Amino acid sequence: DIQISIFHRAQAFLEENTHQPDDYEEFKQIVKSGWADVWLCGDVECETEIKAETKATTRCIPLKQPGGEGVCIHCGRSATERAIFARAY
Repeated sequence: DIQISIFHRAQAFLEENTHQPDDYEEFKQIVKSGWADVWLCGDVECETEIKAETKATTRCIPLKQPGGEGVCIHCGRSATERAIFARAY
């Protein structure tokens, strides 16, 4: 019961602190204190620039993807995967 309780608290915390920003400016604000679930083009250069500008890195590329396409949060190119970004402390 204790392990299940801890798991559920951690899951709730993650859900409460994971956001889907509409643009890069909002993304930069979110990753200061939470997680950002965004479309990412997959270009290593984009990830490198995001890290340099925000100190946030990819934490997870979920196995369950929503399908379809979106626009990369950083460069605006077509993206087929979502990624979770956050800062390490």
